[in-house]
Amino acid sequence: IEETEMKVLWQYRDADPEFGYLQSRELEDHLSNVLQSFDVDILHGGVEEGGYVEVRPRGVNKGVVGMHIVKQIPSRYTAHKKVDFALVLGDDHCDEPMLSVMRQVGHRVHGGNASELPMTMRLVDVSPCDSNLSNDAEIFTCTVGKKPSSAENYLQDVSEVEELLQALVKVSKNPNASKSMLDLMM
Repeated sequence: IEETEMKVLWQYRDADPEFGYLQSRELEDHLSNVLQSFDVDILHGGVEEGGYVEVRPRGVNKGVVGMHIVKQIPSRYTAHKKVDFALVLGDDHCDEPMLSVMRQVGHRVHGGNASELPMTMRLVDVSPCDSNLSNDAEIFTCTVGKKPSSAENYLQDVSEVEELLQALVKVSKNPNASKSMLDLMM
């Protein structure tokens, strides 16, 4: 059991996978009944890595945090410049609110309307981010592992994430050079 200021998490990565999963479903069901009058969310995730059940305040998720960051970065860290690039990565369903919100933010910057987004996405009002985004901001959302997701893109695994980040470092060191994919891989 892990406790932080924002959540209580029960993980079962060290248990037998099948038994741990069954126990986690029972715990999730029990907590849902016992905590139904409390303003909390009960989440079950990370099954591929061993899994966990998390209890946290309702409405607090990575999507809310993502919007907060977009609204805070320009005034706090970049001398009031607007956000022009974001790479948002996640690997499980607890990251989906963040991936969804940030995809909507990017879509809005480019004048898209909500009907062009997947119907499975939970749409939220991301307009409070507008004043902090450059008109040509590029927001990339990516899930790790091919699976249903709010992310627009995916990478197969962590090694591909590392390759992408290394390529971005290369480009950032010489932003005026034109790069081919072969240049980035070397």
